[in-house]
Amino acid sequence: MKLRTFSRRWTVLNYAVTEPDKWTTKAIAEDLDVRFAAINEARHTLTQKGLIAKGKQIGRSRAIIPTPAGVDVFNRSLSK
Repeated sequence: MKLRTFSRRWTVLNYAVTEPDKWTTKAIAEDLDVRFAAINEARHTLTQKGLIAKGKQIGRSRAIIPTPAGVDVFNRSLSK
């Protein structure tokens, strides 16, 4: 999968790669001051593509973690 740098999906993957198991979808939406649905849609797509997975439980939510494929895609997006 190719990600456009600074797109919504790239941003969610950035949170997962730089601070794995620390951010939930809700927390990312709040941090960026954007609608939860928009971040959740990006998270859902990244999960379907196998780039992120569910991590530890934080309250009633799950943190996100990158998969090895997610880390690879993210790193390739930075080397453009």
